[in-house]
Amino acid sequence: MASELSQTSVSFELSEQASPHVVRCSSFSNASTAGRVGLQNLGNSCFMNSGLQCLSHLEPLAAYFLSNTYEKDLNDTSSFGCRGEFAKLFAELQQVVWQSDQRIYKPSELRSKLSGFAPHLFRDNEQQDVQEFLAFCLDALHEDLNRVLEQPPPLSEEELRNDELLCELRGEEAAGALAWLRHLERNKSFLVDLMQGQLRSSLTCASCGHKSRQFDPFLYLSLPVDWEMSNVTDALERYLEEEQLAGEEQWYCEKCCKKVDATKKIDLWRLPPILILHLKRITFNARTGKLSKIGRSLSSSLTLDLSGYCSSPQELGANYDIVSVTNHKGKAGDGHYTATCLVGDQWYRFDDDAVSAFHAQEVVNHETYVMFLVRQDPRGIHNDGHHTPWLRQQSVSLPEAWPHPYRVRQCSVLGELVEKAAESSSASFFRVTSPRAEQGGYV
Repeated sequence: MASELSQTSVSFELSEQASPHVVRCSSFSNASTAGRVGLQNLGNSCFMNSGLQCLSHLEPLAAYFLSNTYEKDLNDTSSFGCRGEFAKLFAELQQVVWQSDQRIYKPSELRSKLSGFAPHLFRDNEQQDVQEFLAFCLDALHEDLNRVLEQPPPLSEEELRNDELLCELRGEEAAGALAWLRHLERNKSFLVDLMQGQLRSSLTCASCGHKSRQFDPFLYLSLPVDWEMSNVTDALERYLEEEQLAGEEQWYCEKCCKKVDATKKIDLWRLPPILILHLKRITFNARTGKLSKIGRSLSSSLTLDLSGYCSSPQELGANYDIVSVTNHKGKAGDGHYTATCLVGDQWYRFDDDAVSAFHAQEVVNHETYVMFLVRQDPRGIHNDGHHTPWLRQQSVSLPEAWPHPYRVRQCSVLGELVEKAAESSSASFFRVTSPRAEQGGYV
């Protein structure tokens, strides 16, 4: 995403140095301020500005919109999203950030329309939590770009029982793959391809040892923070710690047929190409009825190896580069948000309309609130200012492109479910993007 790139077009293209299945921005524009456009504060809108800056500086996401690839995926019928309108607004913002010569942009129309889509985030012109804003943006973009135009009916009781039996017989890898299939039956978008991972959650009865497990998709992880922590991985470790359920939090065990003490555990099962980590510095105190903030400085290198925190093999590795962060300065419920983003090989601080160069050593500090990480892998592009992972379009009909090493078609029952899902999905399609498109990649 180097700022010195000079061509005016942006495209997904074949790379001579890497696999053809890579989403790569060949160029952004010849704009003198490409990637370094400030956003004017419209009155307590710094949370919106910082969140939008971070999203706009994720190279594959920006390229997807700047190349107009998103237009093929627009879903203007979904009642869950903004009927494609938010995706169009975000595309317009990318043109401003990367293809205009403006140094400062006033996002009045963007905010006006956002307040209609999510009035709770703009009520009374008050400061809001940037994480809540980002959660809305990610969900809205997903729904606006969801390639599933017609949602399938809920699974029948018989289908649910058959799924449970298959998971018991075939083990956890099959269970994770089946859960991903069920997710893709309803959710297929570029946001799923780019940012969606999978968690394994389990509950274990303390009396009989019975275990219940579930595999769930996620778009971001919210990590607990306390004053004793010293680095970001401490927060990740705390998130993955076992939790004891007792007293009013007891779990109903199907084998014991009663509520019992239990152990709850969350594991990282599949990590996505872009990983979003929310550091939960701001919490609500139920006793006092007030918000409080933990301003502990958590250190981190700009490259993280997360393989040791995963409970299953990561086919494309788990090495990540931090490419942008949102920051919160001041007290909980008030304060000020900024963003720090990588443009080419140079870091910049975005403080509303003020944009200035920033030192890499100071990117992660006591103000860091949300972190955006891009996965490194041998088939992606991670040089000359580019941070672009290898991507595979997710489809119910192409399990070979799923992030699961489990070979679905070797399991006859699971293979039949894949074929059935592909046949019944009226919106299922695979966009041919290269001579090797059967491998499920973008170019």
